[in-house]
Amino acid sequence: MDSESLKRYSTSDGIILLLLSLCVSTAVYHPYYFGDELFSFAFGMSHGDGFWGTFSELNAYKPRVLMNLIWAAIVAAEAPRWVAMIVNASAMGGCAILVYRIGTRNLNATRAASLCAALVLLGSRFGVMLYFDYVSGTVETISLAAFLGGLALSASAVFDGKLLSGGRSIATIGCFLLAVAVHERFVAGLAGVMVVVSLFWLKRHWAARDFRGLVFPVLGVILPALAVVLLVKTLSSNSLAMGTSGQTVQVSGDTLLIAVTYLRNLFLGSNFGPVWFVGSLNQSHAWAGWVFGTSAALLALAWIAPWLLRGKPSIATDGEGLVRYQAIGVLLAFVGGMVVVASLPGADRPGRRREEYP
Repeated sequence: MDSESLKRYSTSDGIILLLLSLCVSTAVYHPYYFGDELFSFAFGMSHGDGFWGTFSELNAYKPRVLMNLIWAAIVAAEAPRWVAMIVNASAMGGCAILVYRIGTRNLNATRAASLCAALVLLGSRFGVMLYFDYVSGTVETISLAAFLGGLALSASAVFDGKLLSGGRSIATIGCFLLAVAVHERFVAGLAGVMVVVSLFWLKRHWAARDFRGLVFPVLGVILPALAVVLLVKTLSSNSLAMGTSGQTVQVSGDTLLIAVTYLRNLFLGSNFGPVWFVGSLNQSHAWAGWVFGTSAALLALAWIAPWLLRGKPSIATDGEGLVRYQAIGVLLAFVGGMVVVASLPGADRPGRRREEYP
């Protein structure tokens, strides 16, 4: 497909993805704030529904400053719930558009494959609640949109191993800072991505002792991490270790157990977990054995099919094989980092809050 055709199709496909997000959001919309959405209003009531009072109290609890800015504005303006719905649906559609763009322009995926990837994001069972719970929705969709925007800007370095210009490096790190200003969990995903980018740069340039390409990945994780620490230390009355529902999180054997459970559900289509979290078709259901087994077999085949059909590329030389391995490594490292952080609440509280989904 030539560049003009790609541009034309990309525009129309992007509009379709955005409209789809808006249509689904509208279909499940109701006008009454509920659940975690009332959290911001409770803070607002204790401070006369003022913007700065609400914003300060939300930051004192957890300094997700960009999300808190949005919700403080909603509380102060007494905005109808459809305002939060529009913000959330737009961010969700933006995420789908960015996935499509990265696929077609940076990963050499076909239009059909890129559309499928975008539709998987919009229809994922892990994110179905984001269409009607706008606190979980905004924290996930806006942070992911900022992260994907950074990936799109830095794709030549992240996926192809090229040296990124100073301007793009600054813009990319700006996007990553926005992501962690909405959801601090992205520091873990960024760390995984930047480790892979650094290792592949060294693979290509170690013999020449060229370390210029390490500046971007090192700053790309250190600056967002420092930003999170600074925000917590200056704005929050809670510690960095505060996680789900105000509980202190820690790494333990439970972390590995929950991480494995997440990964099985994510990559093999199983549904391990308590009923209140994953629904009735879990490991205790009478159909679980054959449903999970069939799903795992089909998805395992789907994961390995590209290797069987296209062959295993060589990583020994700087060519297509190295680029493919880097892209795979970036994806797996990002997923791994996000899953580990989502597993920190422990075995008795796996993803207790909806925002903890990987």
